[in-house]
Amino acid sequence: MGLAAVFVVLGLLLIWQVLVDLGLIDPVRFSHPTAVLQTFGDGKFLRRLLAMFVQLAVVLFLGGLIGLTIGALGSRTSWLALSLLRFLRIGFWIPFFVFWPLPIWPPKEGYLYDPIIWVWLVSVATVSLSTCYSYLAARFILGLERRKLYHHLLRLMILESFFISLISQAWVGEYGWISYFVMRQGGTAYGYAALLVMVTFLFLIELSFRSSFILTAQLRSTTITKELPKANRRSLWGVFLFVLMCLVAWHLLRVPLMRYLSLASPIEILKAAYGMVVAGSPTSKVDVPMWQHLTVSFVEMSVGLMISGGAALVVRKLLSSFGTFRTIVLPLLPLTYSVPLVVPLLFIHWMGLIGPKLATLVIAFISFYPFIEVLWGFRDRPLFFQILLAVDEALPFAFAGMLFGELWGTVAGLGYFMELSRAYFRIQDGVAVSLMTLLLLVVLSSILRWIVKRLYFSG
Repeated sequence: MGLAAVFVVLGLLLIWQVLVDLGLIDPVRFSHPTAVLQTFGDGKFLRRLLAMFVQLAVVLFLGGLIGLTIGALGSRTSWLALSLLRFLRIGFWIPFFVFWPLPIWPPKEGYLYDPIIWVWLVSVATVSLSTCYSYLAARFILGLERRKLYHHLLRLMILESFFISLISQAWVGEYGWISYFVMRQGGTAYGYAALLVMVTFLFLIELSFRSSFILTAQLRSTTITKELPKANRRSLWGVFLFVLMCLVAWHLLRVPLMRYLSLASPIEILKAAYGMVVAGSPTSKVDVPMWQHLTVSFVEMSVGLMISGGAALVVRKLLSSFGTFRTIVLPLLPLTYSVPLVVPLLFIHWMGLIGPKLATLVIAFISFYPFIEVLWGFRDRPLFFQILLAVDEALPFAFAGMLFGELWGTVAGLGYFMELSRAYFRIQDGVAVSLMTLLLLVVLSSILRWIVKRLYFSG
């Protein structure tokens, strides 16, 4: 990661300590370096952190194995591989969106539900699909040789497993470390401790793989550039086929899914979606239409993406213009993947910030890395080209950040609507809204890519 980056981190810690000693920082609200170190003596907190990394290891092994197997089977023909690539680019988020509004506690006697086990299974499913996409992209798009292929894949699998294990802490409730440090008094020290552990983990991963931000940005930009022209009508028919297969499998498994997860059949979900599109939903006592929640979430994501996009453009400009800045900051940029998801939660203690402002910050922080990665990878292309593809790359993270951010003190938004549906045990309404949210993501991403193809790949 570079000696300069280490000195920057040590310098920040020294400045923090000096400001506390001078009384310029409130040690209760913003914590103290010593208090952060003391949290590592809290066995309960450490066990919860360890549980997340155990989940990461299990998800990495099982998800990677299943994903590579599916990828190998799907690579037998070019049509099947390209169709899978197009489907899984956003389709690997399907388990994440379906599971988000499902109950995370036993709501009635005899309900067969263990939140930890189901969270692991959904995480495995998500990582399996993302691994399959990464495998097909590395083989068919990048054409990497076997040794480089698996080296590249293993790093991506670890990062995906890390992200899903981190964000799934919202699903395990009181068993997760996020609720532990956010909900207890003086939780900033625990937040800093968790942040330190995660930054150290990413630092070691990047160091072990001898990765560099320049190389990863170049690989991602090459993948996007070569993948776009291959998205033709034949692969689109393949996408429709995979969607149909998912719906058929869901219908055939409707009985066990309803028994174990309260997940209704596709027909019931479609009826709930139709009712909300036409007249809102009776989930809320005040009967607020779903469209009002959609407006709130859309504003949050728009502002969050503008913040992260603006920051990424500034950083990209500084990286291009100043060699010293590039030497210091480039090694630190990989640390902005996933980890910033936790930072906005500290604002709860710093300023008592909750609601839409907090959700907007979560979106801005979590979407910064895909923004800067694409902007740097396409730095020699027209600016409008860069922005369109950077927004497209950041959209899935923005949607995930929106759902995560709206857990904390919001009273409106799609994520809040799903929480309300779960509270009233109207799971079909929550799943319907979640799938409509995923559909919105697909539509927005498709429009952005269509514009790029029309403007820059029409020849």
